[in-house]
Amino acid sequence: MQGKLGDRSLVAFLVVLVILGANCTNQNSHTNTNHGPLIVEVAFTSYASLDPARTIFDVPKIVDYSIYDTLVRINPTDLTKPYPSLATSFTVSADGLTTTFHLRQGVKFASGDPLTSADVAWSLTRVKNIGYSGASSIMDGLTVAAPDPLTVIVTSDTPNPAVAVALTQFQTGILDSKLVQQHGGTARTCW
Repeated sequence: MQGKLGDRSLVAFLVVLVILGANCTNQNSHTNTNHGPLIVEVAFTSYASLDPARTIFDVPKIVDYSIYDTLVRINPTDLTKPYPSLATSFTVSADGLTTTFHLRQGVKFASGDPLTSADVAWSLTRVKNIGYSGASSIMDGLTVAAPDPLTVIVTSDTPNPAVAVALTQFQTGILDSKLVQQHGGTARTCW
C-alpha cells in the first residue's frame, strides 16, 4: 500500500538485531576482542506461501507483517490497546458482541485500487475459511460486515472485547480483493 511503513519496520527490526548482536559478549570467554562485522542470515527458502492466511513459517510471518497492513497494530507500551493502522479508530459495544472499525480515507493498494470495507470483510472472511496454522482460529465465532465503504463491523458469537487485539496478528493482513480474485484467488476453503 502507498505510504506503507512495513519495509521500514523490517529494516528497523534487522538493525535492532545487529545492534543487539554487536552488544552481546561471548559467555564462555570475556577476553574475546573480535569486533568484526556481525552477519545475520535468514533462510528465505523456508516458506510455502507469503499468503497471510496460509503462512506457517517464521520468515514469511515477518515478511507478511511487513507487507500487509492490518486494521490495528500492537501497541508496544500496552498490549491491551492496539493503535490504528488501516482503521483510524474502533469502538466496542457495551455487551462486547460488536467491534466497529472506521477506515482511513484515501488508502490505496499497490495496484491503485482504493481500500474499502469490502476488502476488509473479504480478507477476514478468507482467513476464517482457508486459514491454517492457527489463522482460522483468530476468526472463530466472528462475522464481518461492511455496511458502508469506510466502516467494518465485526460481530462475535459471544462477548469478546478483545477482537481488536486479535486482529493485530499478521494473518489478518488486508488484501486487495479485486486483484486477488482477478488472479484466481478465493475466500472459500480450497483444500
